[in-house]
Amino acid sequence: MIKFSLSIIFSITLFLLLAHPTYASYLYLSPDSGSFEKDDNIKMQVKLNTQDDVINGVSAYLTFPQDKLEAKSVEINKAILPIVAEELVDGNVIKFSGGNFSSLSGSDLKIGTVTFKTKALGNATLDFIAGSAAPRTLDSSDSLSLSQSKKASLQIKDDRSDGNSNPSPKPSDRPNNRCRDKEALNKTRFASIISVLTDQKAKLDTIFVLVDDFTTSQGKNSTAYLEQRKVVDAKRNQAIEKLNTFKTDAANFNCDIKNPKDALNQLKKESHTAISAVKEYKEVLRNLIKILRNV
Repeated sequence: MIKFSLSIIFSITLFLLLAHPTYASYLYLSPDSGSFEKDDNIKMQVKLNTQDDVINGVSAYLTFPQDKLEAKSVEINKAILPIVAEELVDGNVIKFSGGNFSSLSGSDLKIGTVTFKTKALGNATLDFIAGSAAPRTLDSSDSLSLSQSKKASLQIKDDRSDGNSNPSPKPSDRPNNRCRDKEALNKTRFASIISVLTDQKAKLDTIFVLVDDFTTSQGKNSTAYLEQRKVVDAKRNQAIEKLNTFKTDAANFNCDIKNPKDALNQLKKESHTAISAVKEYKEVLRNLIKILRNV
């Protein structure tokens, strides 16, 4: 068996535990699709998913087609961004910028609300552009990925033009339409969380094996170490169980099942449970390394 020096073990551990994650925050809109009639008012929320990154500010620059939409009002969410820098419409760009003295993190952070009025028939595409940012609390580096940020596509139709005296139902009238509008976005969110958690757990597993191999080879299996190792094993198995449950239920989710809203809420709870389980695994592994250093 290859023997590693304690300094190498701790160097690898420090790198894996503290290395900056590769995932990034992204902006999205709610709703992100739908069919509307001319002169409809559409209230859209600008949202941010930090993917477990911790930030203290946001700039969201959103373009919209002025020939299809009129921005009637914009309102930044002062509950999470009390320090307001921008809250305006600049030509065809809506600008929200603000900060917070505290740190922010979450998958469904509401940055602001825009109310549009539809002006003309056709497709209206809304997209986030350069100038958007989400600085990290730790080092002010930008966590936002524009490539991962989501566009929205709105269809503006004249439902009376088909000769049908009964207009087609609006999105809110169609069963499960709101769920279907967000189904792809929710699946993307869940897949992203699963990917990050799977990667984090794999790194922790690598550290666990390295530490255990070193401890065995050096004969440092103290009583305290062995007791803490049992705790690490239990938390690792718990993380595997919670992550697998989340993976399975996320893969099976769709809007045609019975009570999709309840299923979606359950998935959100499972995602938080899986995140907590991986964090607990990480914490008890850190404690195991502290014990080893004191042997």
